[in-house]
Amino acid sequence: MKTIPLFFLLWGTSMTALAQVKVDLQAGGANFLGFTINSEYDIPINREKERVMMPRFGVGMNIPQYGTPSAIIHVGLHYRIRKFGLGGEASGFFRNPFVSRRAIHDPPADLMLYPDLNYTITFHNHPHLYLRISAGAYFAFEKTADPFSGKETFKWQGDPIPGAGLNFGYAF
Repeated sequence: MKTIPLFFLLWGTSMTALAQVKVDLQAGGANFLGFTINSEYDIPINREKERVMMPRFGVGMNIPQYGTPSAIIHVGLHYRIRKFGLGGEASGFFRNPFVSRRAIHDPPADLMLYPDLNYTITFHNHPHLYLRISAGAYFAFEKTADPFSGKETFKWQGDPIPGAGLNFGYAF
């Protein structure tokens, strides 16, 4: 019975040893009119065919010109084959803890989903730097509360709109 947890521990260690960590700055994407600083972890699925699974996590804020700045929590998961990727991102918008409580909190949405296609450009002079361009659709959700039960749910705000994202990062 002890061999099963040991097997998964050793298997996870080997995957971690082969993975690559990245840090990037993202404008647009699931952040809409905002930017985030993200960390991304490349987990190789097939090294010969250059297939990689890339979970990501980041924090950021809306641009100051868009009403009251909201804080952003950003998560995503992409599957990349060579330089092309397919995936999805989600950003949650909430009151920025560094802004006065008297300021009106008016984010573009409470939750933004962004399924996308992307392409990664690496620079030959600087192999650790990369630029990723993405195109997808925004699906905005707003948190609504039932007045009788008090239960909060996310309600889709209507039509999806096209969007784009730009990442500039460094791979360690």
